[in-house]
Amino acid sequence: MNDRDDPTTPHDPPGRPPDPSGELDAATAAIPIDAPGEPAVRSPSTIRMWAVVLSGPTVWIVHFIVVYLAAEASCESARSTQMSFVGETGLRVGIVAATVVAVVGLVGVGGMAWRRSLATDATPMYRVALLLTSLFVLATLVVGLSPLVLDPC
Repeated sequence: MNDRDDPTTPHDPPGRPPDPSGELDAATAAIPIDAPGEPAVRSPSTIRMWAVVLSGPTVWIVHFIVVYLAAEASCESARSTQMSFVGETGLRVGIVAATVVAVVGLVGVGGMAWRRSLATDATPMYRVALLLTSLFVLATLVVGLSPLVLDPC
């Protein structure tokens, strides 16, 4: 019979070198073991970093879809029934209001990225988040303020 098959013999956990004494001390017991097939748990700071990086594009795309669908619904109803449910002025006001809400959210995300990028232990991803957020503020303003100059339909 093999020593590993004997239930009375202490076994070393997989991934750890065998303990010659058969006992595990407190320092060795605290070493984490990477279990194959188990997902790695990300630290809260990594999750927070990705949330900050992806918030700018998320706010922009939600704004873009809301504005596009509102304009499409309003303009299509005006073409088919000769009357719109909000009118052209109401549509412009709604688009500008949605733009103001989105830009305020983007500025908040940019401020969070700025504060995090100033920390001594910050990763360069917070600077990337700040640049992305700045780009999406401009993109949101271009999409949202164009109905002030052009016909929304």
